[in-house]
Amino acid sequence: MKLLSSLWLRCHWLHLPGAVLIALLQRTPVLRLATLAEERLASSPLGSVLRSAFATTASLGVLHTLAGATQLTASTASPLRATVGTAIPTVAMTVTGAQTPPGSFLVTGPIPAGLAISGLTGNGGTFNGATLTMTGTPTAAGTYAMTIRAWEKANRTGDVSSNFTYTVVVSAPASAAPSISAQPASRTVDAGASVTFAVTASGSPAPVYQWLKDGATLAAATNATLTIAGAQPTDAGTYTVVVSNPSGSLTSSAAVLTVNVPTTTTPVTFAAQPAAQVVTAGSTVVFNAPATGATSYQWNRNGTAVAGATSPMLVVNGATAAQAGTYTVVASNGATSVTSNAAALTLATAAPVDIGHIVNLSILTPLALGETMTMGTVLGGAGTVGNKALLARVAGPSLAPLGVAGVLPDPQMSLVAAGASAPVATNNDWLGAPSLSTAFAQVGAFAYMSSFSKDAALYQPALAPGGYSVLVSDATGAAGTVIAELYDETPSSAFTATTPRLINVSVLKNIATGATLTAGFVIGGTTSRTVLVRAIGPGLAQFGLSDFMADPKLVLSGVTASNDNWGGDPQITAAGNAVGAFAIAAAASKDAMLLVTLPPGAYTAQVSGTGPGGTAIVEVYEVP
Repeated sequence: MKLLSSLWLRCHWLHLPGAVLIALLQRTPVLRLATLAEERLASSPLGSVLRSAFATTASLGVLHTLAGATQLTASTASPLRATVGTAIPTVAMTVTGAQTPPGSFLVTGPIPAGLAISGLTGNGGTFNGATLTMTGTPTAAGTYAMTIRAWEKANRTGDVSSNFTYTVVVSAPASAAPSISAQPASRTVDAGASVTFAVTASGSPAPVYQWLKDGATLAAATNATLTIAGAQPTDAGTYTVVVSNPSGSLTSSAAVLTVNVPTTTTPVTFAAQPAAQVVTAGSTVVFNAPATGATSYQWNRNGTAVAGATSPMLVVNGATAAQAGTYTVVASNGATSVTSNAAALTLATAAPVDIGHIVNLSILTPLALGETMTMGTVLGGAGTVGNKALLARVAGPSLAPLGVAGVLPDPQMSLVAAGASAPVATNNDWLGAPSLSTAFAQVGAFAYMSSFSKDAALYQPALAPGGYSVLVSDATGAAGTVIAELYDETPSSAFTATTPRLINVSVLKNIATGATLTAGFVIGGTTSRTVLVRAIGPGLAQFGLSDFMADPKLVLSGVTASNDNWGGDPQITAAGNAVGAFAIAAAASKDAMLLVTLPPGAYTAQVSGTGPGGTAIVEVYEVP
């Protein structure tokens, strides 16, 4: 009370009752006292100022709370009227009448199916922000009244507003029978060509389609378009489509397909037959059956057509028991058709399984004066653990007893890990090291001519997973023929599904005009393994090489397979992506590639140029 009395004594010159001043200072809306003082204020010079003070005092409750005087505003007033299947205009909602924008909202549904309010659907929830946004396309008719409350701060804290209701009325779309605005057109194609019929129709709800050939329903032909891949004389006929919805149906005009059959044709002959394969579950399997004179292919499993399998190569990804069976392919040119031999796909069931894997890469090639050849490998594989034992050899003098003339006199080698500057190991002369002799015998490599031969070798019993390069040259810079080899040194008896593997082996080498680079590799284990073999010349330009081989040709012996230009095959592209091979962007590039499944055994990839020589990289990738 002393404080209040003091204030009165100091402010007596205002000529106002003390209670009025105290009410002003405490911001207490004492309206009765204000009324009693009004007559005095009217004649006071401070009258207008104090009236403003009274007005401010009376409004403080509105300015510092969301309660009472606030209201929901929306860019589209409630109720919003919408139609099933038609997107609503974006509705922005916020709260006005408060001193500051709101910090959070609680939306209590039901929110119409197909719509979202700032990411909230169903029965709603909490949203932090100053504005709610409702968007979407309703999918169910009905009346939806949503309750919205706003809070002063985030996470529903601080002052709170009263409940607001926002209503959305969703109506069913007006029904309309189908109508056709563009009829399918008749087509004439040569045998083996693809052809597409199309219809354009509308209706409410959206119509469905069913194609017919000569009045008979076509299975699975339920789109607005119908594509026939590799049309044959048996596909000729009259095609129509029935367009329907609950409001009605109608049949299109007839479109006639005419298939021209050549009067003279090249006989269809298989250049290679598909081979039977035994693989572990989940493996990639490739069947190849290229045929000369063929314009179309259709693969079958157990006599039933495999959907979309209409090329000379059939890729089965992630083989399962459901995909096991007998595969054949029908190759045709419109006049004649030939069925391939049957090839069985079998899943290995006996445990443990020594899965097929790359165990060796060997390169027999001449080196020019001062030339360095680079071999590479990647150790690891999905699901593998631990380190890898690797043997690398470079033989020159020891080739002479095998009848090779002009051998490299003093080969040397370095093993370098990817990204490292210093080599993991180097060797010039092997000097008959017992550990190397033991490793030679373990992998079945031919013995060097003596302990004092100037051949080179490296044995690493525990290399960490990753990429490695082997650099091969002559210690004196001389020229000559050399064989460079990489061996997986893990014994077959110790190999399991978790054992690291040589998942990629490669060689980068300049191939002289008219010369051939021979790269041998071995598939070990007891099951087949799919590999991607690439001979890349023009594709090296992206790495700044200018002396690349312009047009490499790849021939794989051990199977009948070859390739000159890969042609942008999408199945090969997918395999390359799966193994992490660097991409070849140009489908028309003259690089060569083969995707094949190989049973255990030895194979040779030979690379030569169809034109001038140059640098090429030969790669063999394990395809999971």
